[in-house]
Amino acid sequence: MDLSESDDPWMCWRYSLHVLHTEARIDLARGEPERALAIAVREVEGARGSAAQKIEARGLELQGRALVELDRRDEADVVLGEAIEVAQRIEYPPVIWRALAMRGELARRRGDTSEAQTKFDRARALVDDKAQLLDDPVLQREFRGMGERLTLDPIETFR
Repeated sequence: MDLSESDDPWMCWRYSLHVLHTEARIDLARGEPERALAIAVREVEGARGSAAQKIEARGLELQGRALVELDRRDEADVVLGEAIEVAQRIEYPPVIWRALAMRGELARRRGDTSEAQTKFDRARALVDDKAQLLDDPVLQREFRGMGERLTLDPIETFR
């Protein structure tokens, strides 16, 4: 579908935010966090302009990841906190556990192993809670494995 030919401007706008998110993730995977950050900021602005809280939460988490990769720790901590607040308000667990894991990475980089472990444990517990809801034991195991990988390398886990 060519978005420029759509009869529904709202759908074009909505899809454009998903495209921005994907572009930012690609840039992070390519090792271009500055570019990813600029795109994630645009995604968050677009989401806030239309009260799309799920997209806002997801964009804030991505923005926080880019800031962590840029080692802009204070900014990353604030943005990740905002992501968690929005995600908690709308009950969007994936953003919560990803942002918690990134805050754990920030604590690890500051040398605060206790705080890092607390954040990682909270993120892993959220993943475990969701894994228990799955009927398939193989999927449960794979999901829990993702929770374990959060503690090893939260940045790489979500590339």
